[in-house]
Amino acid sequence: MKRPIYKRFWFYGVVFALALVLSARLILPWVVLNQVNAQLASFSPLYALHIRDANLNLWRMAYGGIDTRGVLKKDASEFLYVKSFDVSLAFRELLRGRMVVDVDIEEARVTLSTDILRAVVGYGAEKTTKDAKNVKDSTVPFDLERLRLKDSSIFFSDIPGLPQEQSFHLTELSAEGLNLTPQKKDGLSLYTAQGKIQKTADLTFLAQVRPNAEPVEWSLRTELRRLELRLINPIAGRMIPLTFSSGELSAYFAARSQKNDLQGYVKPFFKDTHLVGDARDFKGGRHFIFELLASAGNVLLKNSRSKAFATKIPFKSVKNGKVRVDIGKAISVSLDNAIGNPIAPGMDETLDLK
Repeated sequence: MKRPIYKRFWFYGVVFALALVLSARLILPWVVLNQVNAQLASFSPLYALHIRDANLNLWRMAYGGIDTRGVLKKDASEFLYVKSFDVSLAFRELLRGRMVVDVDIEEARVTLSTDILRAVVGYGAEKTTKDAKNVKDSTVPFDLERLRLKDSSIFFSDIPGLPQEQSFHLTELSAEGLNLTPQKKDGLSLYTAQGKIQKTADLTFLAQVRPNAEPVEWSLRTELRRLELRLINPIAGRMIPLTFSSGELSAYFAARSQKNDLQGYVKPFFKDTHLVGDARDFKGGRHFIFELLASAGNVLLKNSRSKAFATKIPFKSVKNGKVRVDIGKAISVSLDNAIGNPIAPGMDETLDLK
């Protein structure tokens, strides 16, 4: 007669292993979460981060966090919220002998103001970079292969606490970074992003980086298409100051830094733009003068057929690490656009890395 399964030695081994895995699944996230939150609360004198909950997936070799918040320590104002993030082993790279991870972030929201930016600038770039590295090492203590960002947003206002519609905002933001830890010295990391500015204008971004080069080499290009200028009146009227009754802005930007040589250009297109509005909208003499000068320039330099003021502003690096903007070229192009040779919208040189 065979012995019952529950009386066999291997049965208890399996039960013990299952109990161990279950205990780890239930207890380990809580233990690790407390340790990580303790580090995130004390790593910087400027701000603190906190993760509300964590999860662990042993089969996927993955872990993640839910409801991550970042606040300034001086006044507890929130500048960051992340609904969820997931860190998983990149199994496809194991065949190449690499232990790297993929990171997926969903519904991140960054809220900035001039006070927050002033505090970061005063804190110093070196300390800010060190803090960012500490956050990365605390939450993702592995080399990254891929980073994805979905359904995210960035809000900026000169006055904290204003309604979102009175801020400058980038929404519907999706981004991806690939080959973030290249093995070869000339290996390229690729970054792409797209979103909506003020919920109407399309913004696209593409960047190439050689992180192992000395110095680091990079190129980027950005396109902004058909931003309705009246939508930025609440913040433009306070900060520039300018207000728009109508008009659209499209802009194209490209730059490359390679072997200590920086070059690039900006091509702005203002179409059907009207700046001077009702006198009741003026916020003082300075506002009136800005709008008067801008309106006069728009009338004199606007192409009569395309109804657009456009130019191209080249720039490049010079000695001592300074950047020289070619103002003469920008004026020449804008005059040429005005007298009958309209500039074509779109990118010129892409300035990719060679």
